[in-house]
Amino acid sequence: MEIAEAVGDAKLRADVLRQLRAGLAARGIDACPAGSATKEPMARVELASSGGVVAIKVTAYDALTAKEVSRTIDLSRMPRDSWPLVLALGVDEILKASWAELALSGAPPARKPVPAAVERTLDAELEPRKKAHARAPSARVGSALAAEWYAGGQAQLGIDARGALALSRRFSIVAQVGLRSAAEHESTNGSVRSSSAIGALGASLTMTEPSSLLGLDAVGRFELSYVKFEPAAEAGARATSGATTAIYAKAGLSPWLHIAEALRFEIEATTGAPLRTAVATDAGEPVTGLSGVTLALAVGVSGTF
Repeated sequence: MEIAEAVGDAKLRADVLRQLRAGLAARGIDACPAGSATKEPMARVELASSGGVVAIKVTAYDALTAKEVSRTIDLSRMPRDSWPLVLALGVDEILKASWAELALSGAPPARKPVPAAVERTLDAELEPRKKAHARAPSARVGSALAAEWYAGGQAQLGIDARGALALSRRFSIVAQVGLRSAAEHESTNGSVRSSSAIGALGASLTMTEPSSLLGLDAVGRFELSYVKFEPAAEAGARATSGATTAIYAKAGLSPWLHIAEALRFEIEATTGAPLRTAVATDAGEPVTGLSGVTLALAVGVSGTF
Protein backbone atom coordinates (compact mmCIF):
# COMPACT_ATOMS: atom_id res chain seq x y z
CA MET A 1 0.00 0.00 0.00
CA GLU A 2 1.41 3.35 -1.04
CA ILE A 3 0.22 6.55 0.66
CA ALA A 4 1.52 9.80 -0.78
CA GLU A 5 3.04 12.26 1.69
CA ALA A 6 0.53 14.87 0.56
CA VAL A 7 -2.26 12.77 2.05
CA GLY A 8 -1.21 13.69 5.56
CA ASP A 9 1.45 13.41 8.22
CA ALA A 10 3.21 10.20 9.21
CA LYS A 11 0.71 9.51 12.01
CA LEU A 12 -2.26 9.71 9.63
CA ARG A 13 -0.57 7.37 7.15
CA ALA A 14 0.25 4.91 9.91
CA ASP A 15 -3.31 5.06 11.27
CA VAL A 16 -4.79 4.36 7.83
CA LEU A 17 -2.61 1.27 7.45
CA ARG A 18 -3.46 0.12 11.00
CA GLN A 19 -7.21 0.51 10.42
CA LEU A 20 -7.00 -1.29 7.07
CA ARG A 21 -5.05 -4.17 8.59
CA ALA A 22 -7.62 -4.53 11.37
CA GLY A 23 -10.46 -4.74 8.84
CA LEU A 24 -8.73 -7.19 6.50
CA ALA A 25 -7.28 -9.45 9.20
CA ALA A 26 -10.64 -11.03 9.95
CA ARG A 27 -10.67 -12.39 6.39
CA GLY A 28 -7.04 -13.53 6.47
CA ILE A 29 -5.70 -10.67 4.34
CA ASP A 30 -2.74 -8.48 5.33
CA ALA A 31 -1.75 -4.98 4.26
CA CYS A 32 1.77 -3.64 4.22
CA PRO A 33 3.61 -0.51 3.07
CA ALA A 34 4.74 -0.38 -0.54
CA GLY A 35 8.01 -2.22 -1.14
CA SER A 36 7.86 -4.30 2.05
CA ALA A 37 5.81 -7.27 0.75
CA THR A 38 7.57 -10.64 0.98
CA LYS A 39 5.55 -12.07 -1.91
CA GLU A 40 3.64 -10.77 -4.89
CA PRO A 41 0.59 -8.87 -3.62
CA MET A 42 -3.00 -9.56 -4.72
CA ALA A 43 -3.51 -5.85 -5.23
CA ARG A 44 -1.57 -2.61 -5.02
CA VAL A 45 -3.32 0.40 -3.52
CA GLU A 46 -2.36 4.05 -3.86
CA LEU A 47 -3.74 7.01 -1.92
CA ALA A 48 -3.07 10.39 -3.46
CA SER A 49 -4.27 13.89 -2.62
CA SER A 50 -5.40 16.60 -4.97
CA GLY A 51 -5.77 19.88 -3.13
CA GLY A 52 -4.45 19.24 0.37
CA VAL A 53 -6.05 16.36 2.20
CA VAL A 54 -9.61 17.30 1.36
CA ALA A 55 -10.11 14.91 -1.59
CA ILE A 56 -8.27 11.60 -1.50
CA LYS A 57 -8.08 9.45 -4.63
CA VAL A 58 -7.98 5.75 -3.82
CA THR A 59 -6.71 3.56 -6.67
CA ALA A 60 -6.49 -0.21 -6.61
CA TYR A 61 -4.46 -2.16 -9.16
CA ASP A 62 -6.01 -5.62 -8.86
CA ALA A 63 -3.73 -8.45 -9.92
CA LEU A 64 -6.55 -11.02 -9.88
CA THR A 65 -8.82 -9.24 -12.38
CA ALA A 66 -6.12 -7.10 -14.04
CA LYS A 67 -8.22 -3.98 -13.43
CA GLU A 68 -7.56 -0.49 -12.17
CA VAL A 69 -10.39 0.83 -10.01
CA SER A 70 -10.46 4.23 -8.34
CA ARG A 71 -12.74 6.57 -6.44
CA THR A 72 -12.36 9.95 -4.75
CA ILE A 73 -13.25 10.36 -1.08
CA ASP A 74 -14.23 13.83 0.08
CA LEU A 75 -13.05 14.40 3.66
CA SER A 76 -13.91 18.09 3.83
CA ARG A 77 -16.94 17.65 6.10
CA MET A 78 -15.58 14.84 8.24
CA PRO A 79 -13.82 15.16 11.62
CA ARG A 80 -10.10 14.78 11.20
CA ASP A 81 -9.92 11.95 13.74
CA SER A 82 -12.27 9.89 11.51
CA TRP A 83 -10.11 10.16 8.40
CA PRO A 84 -8.01 7.00 8.95
CA LEU A 85 -11.13 4.83 9.37
CA VAL A 86 -12.93 6.44 6.42
CA LEU A 87 -9.93 5.94 4.15
CA ALA A 88 -9.41 2.36 5.31
CA LEU A 89 -13.08 1.56 4.64
CA GLY A 90 -12.76 3.18 1.22
CA VAL A 91 -9.83 0.93 0.34
CA ASP A 92 -11.71 -2.14 1.59
CA GLU A 93 -14.80 -1.28 -0.44
CA ILE A 94 -12.90 -0.63 -3.65
CA LEU A 95 -11.11 -3.99 -3.36
CA LYS A 96 -14.45 -5.77 -2.86
CA ALA A 97 -15.87 -3.96 -5.88
CA SER A 98 -12.98 -5.16 -8.01
CA TRP A 99 -13.12 -8.74 -6.75
CA ALA A 100 -16.89 -8.91 -7.23
CA GLU A 101 -16.28 -9.56 -10.92
CA LEU A 102 -14.91 -12.97 -9.96
CA ALA A 103 -18.37 -14.04 -8.76
CA LEU A 104 -20.13 -13.17 -12.03
CA SER A 105 -21.01 -15.97 -14.40
CA GLY A 106 -19.41 -15.41 -17.78
CA ALA A 107 -16.76 -13.07 -16.37
CA PRO A 108 -13.16 -13.44 -17.64
CA PRO A 109 -11.20 -15.98 -15.58
CA ALA A 110 -8.89 -14.72 -12.84
CA ARG A 111 -5.35 -13.98 -13.96
CA LYS A 112 -4.00 -16.11 -11.11
CA PRO A 113 -5.46 -18.58 -8.58
CA VAL A 114 -7.99 -16.86 -6.34
CA PRO A 115 -6.81 -16.98 -2.71
CA ALA A 116 -9.14 -18.54 -0.15
CA ALA A 117 -9.26 -15.20 1.67
CA VAL A 118 -10.78 -13.53 -1.38
CA GLU A 119 -13.31 -16.34 -1.81
CA ARG A 120 -14.33 -15.90 1.84
CA THR A 121 -14.72 -12.17 1.25
CA LEU A 122 -17.00 -12.77 -1.73
CA ASP A 123 -19.04 -15.38 0.16
CA ALA A 124 -19.54 -12.96 3.05
CA GLU A 125 -20.74 -10.25 0.66
CA LEU A 126 -23.02 -12.48 -1.41
CA GLU A 127 -24.64 -14.50 1.39
CA PRO A 128 -26.94 -11.68 2.58
CA ARG A 129 -28.08 -11.17 -1.01
CA LYS A 130 -28.81 -14.90 -1.36
CA LYS A 131 -30.86 -14.83 1.84
CA ALA A 132 -32.74 -11.75 0.69
CA HIS A 133 -33.49 -13.48 -2.61
CA ALA A 134 -34.67 -16.57 -0.76
CA ARG A 135 -37.01 -14.37 1.27
CA ALA A 136 -38.38 -12.63 -1.84
CA PRO A 137 -42.16 -12.95 -2.03
CA SER A 138 -43.16 -15.94 -4.15
CA ALA A 139 -46.91 -15.91 -3.53
CA ARG A 140 -49.67 -13.43 -2.82
CA VAL A 141 -53.16 -13.90 -1.37
CA GLY A 142 -55.90 -11.36 -0.76
CA SER A 143 -59.51 -10.37 -1.06
CA ALA A 144 -61.41 -7.71 -2.96
CA LEU A 145 -64.81 -6.11 -3.33
CA ALA A 146 -65.94 -6.20 -6.95
CA ALA A 147 -68.55 -4.51 -9.15
CA GLU A 148 -69.30 -5.56 -12.73
CA TRP A 149 -71.50 -4.20 -15.49
CA TYR A 150 -72.60 -6.20 -18.54
CA ALA A 151 -73.93 -4.77 -21.78
CA GLY A 152 -76.61 -7.47 -21.60
CA GLY A 153 -78.23 -5.53 -18.79
CA GLN A 154 -76.91 -6.98 -15.56
CA ALA A 155 -74.94 -5.24 -12.80
CA GLN A 156 -73.29 -7.36 -10.11
CA LEU A 157 -71.70 -6.79 -6.71
CA GLY A 158 -69.61 -9.35 -4.87
CA ILE A 159 -66.45 -10.40 -3.10
CA ASP A 160 -63.40 -12.32 -4.31
CA ALA A 161 -60.60 -14.38 -2.83
CA ARG A 162 -57.51 -13.91 -5.00
CA GLY A 163 -54.09 -15.51 -5.21
CA ALA A 164 -50.94 -15.27 -7.29
CA LEU A 165 -47.88 -17.49 -7.72
CA ALA A 166 -44.75 -15.68 -8.88
CA LEU A 167 -42.78 -17.38 -11.64
CA SER A 168 -40.30 -14.48 -11.74
CA ARG A 169 -39.93 -11.03 -10.14
CA ARG A 170 -42.47 -9.58 -12.58
CA PHE A 171 -44.58 -12.44 -13.95
CA SER A 172 -47.20 -14.34 -11.93
CA ILE A 173 -49.94 -16.88 -12.46
CA VAL A 174 -53.16 -15.55 -10.89
CA ALA A 175 -56.37 -17.22 -9.77
CA GLN A 176 -59.56 -16.10 -8.09
CA VAL A 177 -62.90 -17.37 -6.83
CA GLY A 178 -65.84 -15.22 -5.88
CA LEU A 179 -69.54 -14.71 -5.37
CA ARG A 180 -71.77 -12.23 -7.16
CA SER A 181 -75.32 -11.01 -6.67
CA ALA A 182 -77.48 -8.97 -9.06
CA ALA A 183 -80.51 -6.79 -8.47
CA GLU A 184 -83.98 -8.03 -9.42
CA HIS A 185 -84.95 -7.35 -13.03
CA GLU A 186 -88.55 -6.80 -14.08
CA SER A 187 -89.89 -8.58 -17.16
CA THR A 188 -93.18 -8.72 -19.04
CA ASN A 189 -94.50 -11.62 -16.97
CA GLY A 190 -92.67 -11.21 -13.66
CA SER A 191 -89.15 -10.65 -12.43
CA VAL A 192 -85.78 -12.45 -12.27
CA ARG A 193 -83.11 -12.53 -9.59
CA SER A 194 -79.69 -13.98 -10.26
CA SER A 195 -76.52 -14.90 -8.42
CA SER A 196 -73.19 -16.23 -9.60
CA ALA A 197 -70.17 -18.15 -8.42
CA ILE A 198 -67.02 -17.43 -10.39
CA GLY A 199 -63.62 -18.96 -10.91
CA ALA A 200 -60.80 -17.44 -12.96
CA LEU A 201 -57.27 -18.26 -14.05
CA GLY A 202 -54.80 -15.95 -15.76
CA ALA A 203 -51.54 -14.05 -15.44
CA SER A 204 -50.20 -10.70 -14.33
CA LEU A 205 -47.13 -8.73 -15.42
CA THR A 206 -45.65 -6.09 -13.13
CA MET A 207 -44.75 -3.15 -15.33
CA THR A 208 -42.90 -1.19 -12.64
CA GLU A 209 -40.17 -2.01 -10.11
CA PRO A 210 -41.78 -4.67 -7.85
CA SER A 211 -40.18 -3.30 -4.67
CA SER A 212 -41.28 0.31 -5.20
CA LEU A 213 -43.93 2.06 -3.12
CA LEU A 214 -46.32 2.48 -6.06
CA GLY A 215 -46.68 0.11 -8.98
CA LEU A 216 -48.76 -1.10 -11.89
CA ASP A 217 -49.67 -4.59 -13.05
CA ALA A 218 -51.17 -5.65 -16.38
CA VAL A 219 -53.63 -8.50 -15.86
CA GLY A 220 -55.41 -10.96 -18.12
CA ARG A 221 -57.57 -13.98 -17.31
CA PHE A 222 -60.32 -16.34 -18.37
CA GLU A 223 -63.32 -16.24 -16.06
CA LEU A 224 -66.09 -18.82 -15.73
CA SER A 225 -69.34 -17.83 -14.02
CA TYR A 226 -71.92 -20.35 -12.84
CA VAL A 227 -75.11 -18.29 -12.96
CA LYS A 228 -78.34 -19.24 -11.20
CA PHE A 229 -81.58 -17.52 -12.26
CA GLU A 230 -84.56 -17.38 -9.85
CA PRO A 231 -87.68 -16.06 -11.61
CA ALA A 232 -90.92 -14.92 -9.99
CA ALA A 233 -94.00 -15.10 -12.27
CA GLU A 234 -97.07 -12.94 -12.19
CA ALA A 235 -100.53 -14.49 -11.87
CA GLY A 236 -101.33 -16.62 -14.88
CA ALA A 237 -97.71 -16.98 -15.95
CA ARG A 238 -95.31 -19.84 -15.36
CA ALA A 239 -91.68 -19.46 -14.26
CA THR A 240 -88.83 -21.95 -14.45
CA SER A 241 -85.60 -21.49 -12.54
CA GLY A 242 -82.36 -22.60 -14.08
CA ALA A 243 -78.57 -22.36 -14.08
CA THR A 244 -75.98 -22.07 -16.78
CA THR A 245 -72.39 -20.94 -17.29
CA ALA A 246 -70.80 -17.94 -18.93
CA ILE A 247 -67.15 -17.64 -19.98
CA TYR A 248 -65.37 -14.32 -20.45
CA ALA A 249 -61.88 -13.27 -21.48
CA LYS A 250 -60.82 -10.20 -19.48
CA ALA A 251 -57.84 -7.87 -19.40
CA GLY A 252 -56.95 -4.66 -17.65
CA LEU A 253 -54.66 -2.74 -15.33
CA SER A 254 -54.15 -2.90 -11.58
CA PRO A 255 -52.34 -0.01 -9.81
CA TRP A 256 -51.17 -0.80 -6.28
CA LEU A 257 -49.66 0.83 -3.21
CA HIS A 258 -47.50 -0.86 -0.57
CA ILE A 259 -49.08 0.07 2.78
CA ALA A 260 -46.71 -2.21 4.71
CA GLU A 261 -43.68 -4.35 3.90
CA ALA A 262 -45.80 -7.37 2.93
CA LEU A 263 -49.19 -5.75 2.42
CA ARG A 264 -50.49 -3.77 -0.50
CA PHE A 265 -53.67 -1.95 -1.48
CA GLU A 266 -54.90 -2.72 -5.00
CA ILE A 267 -57.37 -1.32 -7.51
CA GLU A 268 -58.17 -3.33 -10.62
CA ALA A 269 -60.05 -2.15 -13.71
CA THR A 270 -60.81 -4.67 -16.47
CA THR A 271 -62.88 -5.06 -19.58
CA GLY A 272 -63.88 -8.28 -21.27
CA ALA A 273 -65.69 -10.02 -24.10
CA PRO A 274 -67.85 -13.17 -23.92
CA LEU A 275 -66.82 -16.59 -25.13
CA ARG A 276 -70.10 -18.00 -23.83
CA THR A 277 -73.09 -16.03 -22.52
CA ALA A 278 -75.70 -16.76 -19.84
CA VAL A 279 -79.09 -15.09 -20.36
CA ALA A 280 -82.53 -15.34 -18.73
CA THR A 281 -85.49 -14.85 -21.09
CA ASP A 282 -89.20 -14.11 -20.82
CA ALA A 283 -91.36 -15.27 -23.74
CA GLY A 284 -88.21 -15.60 -25.81
CA GLU A 285 -86.97 -12.08 -25.03
CA PRO A 286 -83.77 -11.49 -23.02
CA VAL A 287 -84.38 -10.10 -19.53
CA THR A 288 -81.00 -10.10 -17.86
CA GLY A 289 -77.77 -12.01 -17.88
CA LEU A 290 -74.10 -12.08 -18.62
CA SER A 291 -73.76 -11.06 -22.26
CA GLY A 292 -72.05 -8.38 -24.28
CA VAL A 293 -68.99 -6.39 -23.28
CA THR A 294 -68.28 -6.18 -19.55
CA LEU A 295 -66.55 -3.59 -17.38
CA ALA A 296 -65.36 -4.42 -13.86
CA LEU A 297 -63.79 -2.61 -10.94
CA ALA A 298 -62.30 -4.26 -7.85
CA VAL A 299 -60.73 -2.81 -4.72
CA GLY A 300 -58.87 -4.92 -2.17
CA VAL A 301 -55.75 -5.80 -0.25
CA SER A 302 -53.25 -8.63 -0.57
CA GLY A 303 -50.38 -9.99 1.47
CA THR A 304 -47.14 -11.48 0.17
CA PHE A 305 -45.08 -14.32 1.61
